[in-house]
Amino acid sequence: MTLSSPLPSSLHGQLGRTLRAYIQESMEPGEQLLPELELARRHGVSRNTVRLALAWLESEHVVHRLHGKGTFVSRRKALDLAHETAGFSQSVQRLGKRPGAQVLAVDFRAPSDEVRQLLDIRTKEVFYLQRVRLADSEPWTWEEAVVATDDRRLLEEDWTQASLYGCLERLLNQTVNYTQENLSAVKLNVEQTALLATRPGDPALMVETVAFDQRGTAFVHSTNLRRSDLYQYTITINRNTRKEP
Repeated sequence: MTLSSPLPSSLHGQLGRTLRAYIQESMEPGEQLLPELELARRHGVSRNTVRLALAWLESEHVVHRLHGKGTFVSRRKALDLAHETAGFSQSVQRLGKRPGAQVLAVDFRAPSDEVRQLLDIRTKEVFYLQRVRLADSEPWTWEEAVVATDDRRLLEEDWTQASLYGCLERLLNQTVNYTQENLSAVKLNVEQTALLATRPGDPALMVETVAFDQRGTAFVHSTNLRRSDLYQYTITINRNTRKEP
């Protein structure tokens, strides 16, 4: 296929989008792309246009290039946007993968002083859940969640599959309206390394979240350790804010 755009400045962008669509539909992570000269011949463009397109794809984490070896398809990362409140299950499903979990603990217990300060707790005990979240049976994140409720129906859920936010909406009629998140880089300890199938000392992204319901009440606190090789965050900062007169 020959690209038809007459504008050199936009040609590599058009090629990049074409290659990205093909990669997502027809290629697997780790698979090698054709050499630059062959891509240029097939698409009727210059080698420099191919290089610019591949550089853009690399910046988008679609491919990665190894010096002297070629260009390879990267593993798809779970892209979390700052303004979204979708949980793990929804994010994984958007990537075309099957969510699951290995449950480590599920019970009711007395809340810690830290949790009491963060959540609106009116019961002696709170719901506690700890699990490793899976995508196509591969461990992606370690999750610990506390919910300000003593509703025993939560013990009847299948937490290997259930979405926490989905269950809270269905059983307690509490919908996550917005969240506050703190992000920091940490090193995994020996136990966490084993659970997430990484190497000792590997970095992870720790995300501490407080979720607020439709009334503005803080009712969920969670801590997630997310594998740095599987996640990226994209944050948009708008500096063109208008001041009120």
